[in-house]
Amino acid sequence: MVRALLDGRKTQTRRVVKPSGAHHIFQFRGKDEARSADEPTGEWAWCSAAHVVSDHIRCRYGKPGDRLWVRETFIAFGRWETRFSEKKGRDEWHFMDMTLETGQAYRFDGALPNAKRAGAAPAWWRRPSIHMPRAASRITLEVTGVRVERLDQITEDDARAEGAAPAWLDVDGETVNLGQPTYRQGFARLWRDINGDESWDANPWVWVVEFMVCAAIGQTANADESAGSGTRTDIPAVRPSDDTASLGTGNDILHLADDREDRGERA
Repeated sequence: MVRALLDGRKTQTRRVVKPSGAHHIFQFRGKDEARSADEPTGEWAWCSAAHVVSDHIRCRYGKPGDRLWVRETFIAFGRWETRFSEKKGRDEWHFMDMTLETGQAYRFDGALPNAKRAGAAPAWWRRPSIHMPRAASRITLEVTGVRVERLDQITEDDARAEGAAPAWLDVDGETVNLGQPTYRQGFARLWRDINGDESWDANPWVWVVEFMVCAAIGQTANADESAGSGTRTDIPAVRPSDDTASLGTGNDILHLADDREDRGERA
């Protein structure tokens, strides 16, 4: 989805509202006396039944105006060392990121040397998005809208904004030909592949986060191809106090931005 972001084809993302099982969800609005207008408060009512507000929740993926930085598969310069884990009772490999201190720049494509972890000399290594430090991110997004709806309420235009490609739906390993392939069926197929058939069938409430790319820095050519088929960007995760948050990585795995370096994290 990196290419879809850079090309402007992905401007929405959907993630399941937690806790699940709500009867309905609506947004609280507050009265701004100075401007005599109702505006969203950022809080949502999680209702277990009609007219029963059980909890107040906030969208953990940001609010309009928040900036999000994107984590993706990247290439860093450094070396590996082992450290003993008291918890696991054994040595574990840790990657020591030396990219910036050696005057190098993070990369997203290009050939890699056939280096070994046991080697003492630093080298270029492909690193998973979960370990990307803030300094390596080349894409910044700005949230433009947040809403809640059922998963199957996604429209053809919304599915296209998700970056999905037109397709026929795939159920139980077999393609179901429902006329012309559509973006909506393509999104449903992608959702099932990532979250499982049962997630689509459950039709959960989802956060719909809309955004725009406000900065894309560095080399962008062939980003998806060079990073491999497993490359993807993921979910906006934000702290209210952060000026910039990060996109998480994986299936609903979230990471908060804290601007620290990822030096010494486990591989």
